[in-house]
Amino acid sequence: MGLDKLIKSYKGRRLSFLVLFKYKNFKKLYLAATLSEFGSFITDTAIMLWLYSLVGESKSWLGISRTTFIFSYAIGSFVGGSFKNYNHFTRILFWADIIRLPLILSMLMINNPSIIVAIAGLIAFFQGIFSPLRQSLTNVFVPQHTIKSANSLFSTTMAFLHLLCPYIGSFLYSTFNKMDFIIAIDGTTYLLSAFLIYFISTNKNQGLETKHAVKNNQYIIAVKNKGIQTILINYCIIGTLVGLLIPLLLPYTIDVLGKTNYEYGILMLFFGLGGLVGGLTSEQISEKIATNKIIIITFFLEICMMLFWLQFKNFWVSSFVLMFWGQIVFTRLPSQFNYVSETIETDLLPAVHSLLQIAFLIPNLFGSLIVVFFGDQYSTITILTIAAYSFLVLGVVRLISPDVRAFYTRTPKKIKRILN
Repeated sequence: MGLDKLIKSYKGRRLSFLVLFKYKNFKKLYLAATLSEFGSFITDTAIMLWLYSLVGESKSWLGISRTTFIFSYAIGSFVGGSFKNYNHFTRILFWADIIRLPLILSMLMINNPSIIVAIAGLIAFFQGIFSPLRQSLTNVFVPQHTIKSANSLFSTTMAFLHLLCPYIGSFLYSTFNKMDFIIAIDGTTYLLSAFLIYFISTNKNQGLETKHAVKNNQYIIAVKNKGIQTILINYCIIGTLVGLLIPLLLPYTIDVLGKTNYEYGILMLFFGLGGLVGGLTSEQISEKIATNKIIIITFFLEICMMLFWLQFKNFWVSSFVLMFWGQIVFTRLPSQFNYVSETIETDLLPAVHSLLQIAFLIPNLFGSLIVVFFGDQYSTITILTIAAYSFLVLGVVRLISPDVRAFYTRTPKKIKRILN
């Protein structure tokens, strides 16, 4: 059955992910982004394990690595969100992939922790540029009535990569105890991604709502949106939580759960499995519950999950709790993208997606710095427990805040978008 017939067969029902591939530009963008992230996720996990072994299992070094990655990614995201002309976006994405290729290949010749962290930071900078532009292009490559399906597809795919790639990365590094093969995989994915992006064709005469971009700074206009303000504040809290958790998850697996690098990969696999379920079900949930309500409910559940997770010291119970945590996270993410897609003008999309990433990454950086300064002075479980209770208090305060209650109850005004 052809895609046109398939679309007709789905008339009046929930749109299948498969139907999205009728749109050639979206198909190329989706495959390119998936390939690029596939290589990056594998390499990120392997680099962390590599670095951890090189520095004598120092938690502070993991914090330094994470801090460098986040800072670089945030700067890249800000730069990416500053671009205004959609007709140039694919060219920028192409070079973001190409430039990362020699950077990752250079790791074949080094074994110095400081240089490894610096190169990983440069790679993260171009990753940061890539992300808001990809998210913005999604909104003009598919019709508006399919955007929930598109956001859900990307979130489901990212969840699948979260499921698969850390396990692959930890397995490959634990098996070969070197980075050569992993770096080769990452470099290949950058090349394939750049190849696909090169053949994306945009409508050069397309007028894409430049009324704000021409006269004003997109960031100033975007941050005045009340709904975006609420999401940004909540995302700052989530970002700090994740910034603490990520560099401590490996030490927690080893010190508290009594496991190894291999089981760390399994933990991440369970988180990704939950994310896969969340991504697959998010569109169905959004058909029954308003997007703004999903965002607030999942925000508070995420805040509660760290304290709940810390109650269990059994590896398999901990894994299943992480799986549920992943499901919550990847239910919220596409809902967040849906809210932006439904309510934000096209010319402001890069800035809004960039702001969302920065609101997550800068507090994430703060959380990582806590690990840098206190990671080797206090036990892993002590830091995580104090953090869990602190975040729970913050979550309750936010839940009763006037802006959150207003965001939860009001019906946002939706906009119409031009298809490229």
